[in-house]
Amino acid sequence: MLENVQVGDTLILSGRHTSRAVKVDRLTKTQIVIDLNKFRKSDGQIVGGSDWFILSVTIPEEGEIKKIQEARIRLNLEHYINDACQIQLVRKMSLDTLQRLDKILEGQ
Repeated sequence: MLENVQVGDTLILSGRHTSRAVKVDRLTKTQIVIDLNKFRKSDGQIVGGSDWFILSVTIPEEGEIKKIQEARIRLNLEHYINDACQIQLVRKMSLDTLQRLDKILEGQ
């Protein structure tokens, strides 16, 4: 599966709730090293993992890195907009703006 991976290759690091593109730092005969984590070349699973801390690496499929990057940008924007729409901003909005925002959200 990952036997042909080389140092510097981009892989997809996947956990319970997220995925990201990472570069291979180092290789041993049986393992791939990324940051301080070691993964088995045979199946991509983290060495010494547990049921709660699940990480694995895979070779990205075409377009997968772009999808992951877009998902991360979307999540960051969602958090930014959510933070911006807290009480401080809402209190500064005019009644007209609040009513228009309400209509937009109503349609969701």
